[in-house]
Amino acid sequence: MAFRRGNINIPNFMKNSSHYIHDRKMISNKARILYFVFLASKILILTFLVSILMLFFIFETVTLLAILTLVVGATLIMLFAFNYQKWFVHYFHLKIFQVENGRPHFRSH
Repeated sequence: MAFRRGNINIPNFMKNSSHYIHDRKMISNKARILYFVFLASKILILTFLVSILMLFFIFETVTLLAILTLVVGATLIMLFAFNYQKWFVHYFHLKIFQVENGRPHFRSH
């Protein structure tokens, strides 16, 4: 659903449907609190992991082992960052019922 003008695709902006407005109203205060807990815990855990990795380099000289540890540690931190949402949903037995602008809205089963 886009308007084509030359080489540029211009999206057609449509009014919000009644389905979207209904879903938006259904996002409860509990869902907002769960999103806050999700975001705060992700920030705290990532900060902790990065600080542990940085503490290792305070006592280490630049060697092949240190570089390898940095690469492996950064890879593990990135894997955690990308998979945390899935783990959060599984651990707290939640369901994602809507994603808006990249932000998940959680609901209990």
